[in-house]
Amino acid sequence: MSKLKQWGEKYGYIFLIILAGFVLRIIGLQFGKPFRYHPDELKLVYQLVYQAGNLLQIHHWSKQLIFLIGVYPPFFTYILAAAFAVYSGFLVVFGYAPNLAAVKEIYYIHPFNYHLIARWISVFAGTMSIGVIYLIGKKLYSRKTALLAAAFVAVSFILVRNSHFGVVDIFQTLLVLISFYFTVRILHGGNWKDYAFAGIFAGLAAATKWNAGLIVLPIIVAHFFVVFQKEGQVWKKITSPNLLLAGIACLAAFLIACPMPLLDFNEFWGGIVGTAAFQQSGAKKLGAGGNFWSYFTGHHSPGYGFFYDNSFIPAMGLFATIAFSLGMIYLLWKHRREDILLLSFPVVMYLLIGQMNYKAMRQLLPVVPFLLLIASEFVVQLSEMTQRLKIQRIILILAGALIVVPTGVKALRYDIALCQPDTRTLIKNWIETNIPAGTKIGMEEFHPPLLSRHDLNLKLIKKSQDYKAVYDVFGLVPGMFVHGKQRTQDQNPVNYILANKIEYIVLDSFTYDRYHWKLTKLKNPKIVAKRDGFYHWVEKNCTRLYTEPQRNKFNISPALKIYKVKINP
Repeated sequence: MSKLKQWGEKYGYIFLIILAGFVLRIIGLQFGKPFRYHPDELKLVYQLVYQAGNLLQIHHWSKQLIFLIGVYPPFFTYILAAAFAVYSGFLVVFGYAPNLAAVKEIYYIHPFNYHLIARWISVFAGTMSIGVIYLIGKKLYSRKTALLAAAFVAVSFILVRNSHFGVVDIFQTLLVLISFYFTVRILHGGNWKDYAFAGIFAGLAAATKWNAGLIVLPIIVAHFFVVFQKEGQVWKKITSPNLLLAGIACLAAFLIACPMPLLDFNEFWGGIVGTAAFQQSGAKKLGAGGNFWSYFTGHHSPGYGFFYDNSFIPAMGLFATIAFSLGMIYLLWKHRREDILLLSFPVVMYLLIGQMNYKAMRQLLPVVPFLLLIASEFVVQLSEMTQRLKIQRIILILAGALIVVPTGVKALRYDIALCQPDTRTLIKNWIETNIPAGTKIGMEEFHPPLLSRHDLNLKLIKKSQDYKAVYDVFGLVPGMFVHGKQRTQDQNPVNYILANKIEYIVLDSFTYDRYHWKLTKLKNPKIVAKRDGFYHWVEKNCTRLYTEPQRNKFNISPALKIYKVKINP
């Protein structure tokens, strides 16, 4: 019993914090089932699934396969390939598939489980991040700071929300944190192993998402803090074997996890430059824009659906934002080695991301745990301004609660909202019940998952019990994917409806909102005017048959309306 008590005193709090964070990350994890509604999951994971599936077949390996998803780094694909291999083996061993060749057919009939695997990776990565930030905080400052930071990370709305999504952001964040943990060990007299591991995880982070490569900067900062305390020539300090080892380890890990530069450096580099230019200009993104400080002020696009709450205060909470903002000022004033090291990554990352025209909080996701650690150290230092332990505890409890409770409650409410039926599923069921198969239906971008006769895998998907009818589907937004390789062209939706004799129209609130964001109306008034003309035409010439309103305040799924075209083309 005494050993159990000792274990509880030493690890009990962090165990409960990690458990709470894990529970928050699994509630609502199966949102959308059996359909896939997260747009990045739909685009990215589908391509990753296809790429990962081919990676499992060595005879399919080629330069084209590595570049299948453009210049997006492929390391997350390797992780998925390993997970899919295990799952595919499970299907064969337990008789759900006669052989590996049949697994591909299972994917097209029941794709949701594959996307769920990607979500579970995010869950585990997000949960592990709680433990890693605890280790960083304890090593860098104190156990108080570490526990408080772990609690903040466990319940942070944006981290809990994004841990539900089977995309790269949370996994990337974990790799960044692990690299930084070994960097902290370097600062405190670490050996060559710490340099090697810091470099390896920095390389893997960059091979998951390019901007994570900035985590190499703290390695350099920590190294210089250590070596410049020692006597010797500057050049010998700069060319220290340990720093060289970290660089080699970083490059080797990056090239193993992302061999694209070795296969075609010109295509690799050109893609990175093109991606950076796209992010900088925000081209083709309605409502893109905002100034350097708009992540704080919220004066850019608010996002939609799973990207809603697109700035610090709604995504992290008012008190967390105040605490990390004041904490950064405090750490700069104190400018201890630990403070400068902790600030180096989030400050430089914000300098890069903040000046880009396309604003999305997910781009700053790896920074969030660092900001919460800054907030926790500020709260601890605030409490220690008095020598009275009772007052210290009161300050810690009150300040911690002001940060934890609002964001924790919001995260839980979001999880519960994820458990609700998606409006697109509900309206799909209405359509399949009330509109005959084969009917021509025009839809906006965030549409119900109707099975289209244009789908490239129609024969396989028709075997699924998730679809009761096949329709002739058309897109009503320029550049929108319909199904297969079809994209709608830059067109007048009214003429498009009449020319193709479209009989029914489905409109969604997300598309409407994107055309009516403040920045959209400011930067693209002619496009907005044309779209409003289309909406006026619909109200005048079509009969509204059914409306499915939004079911919660989190903008997880859109409101939808179905119209029947009154004009007979």
